[in-house]
Amino acid sequence: MNSDQALLDELNGDPIVELKSPDAPATPPPAEDPLELPPLIAPTKRAAADAKHSTSAGGKGYRVKVRGEYFAQSKDSNATIRKNYEAEFNLPDLEKALSVIVGKLL
Repeated sequence: MNSDQALLDELNGDPIVELKSPDAPATPPPAEDPLELPPLIAPTKRAAADAKHSTSAGGKGYRVKVRGEYFAQSKDSNATIRKNYEAEFNLPDLEKALSVIVGKLL
């Protein structure tokens, strides 16, 4: 078969049929099934929780309440005083949760 004609047939979608002689040895089956998928790796606990609760998965996210203390300068004197704070907000997922919390507090 002409190589140019074979290329044109392949580009046009025509199947290329090559006949084997009856004396040709049979081709052995492949050692592995090419359609067999490898086993899935079990998700981590964080990934499993995110798959259920994150807003991208249709969940409501994670309600977080942060409590802490900070130092402030007194209005009356040059002394520093300790004040408490409490913040409550919703995290969309657990990815970079600590940096999201810090960003909301600052």
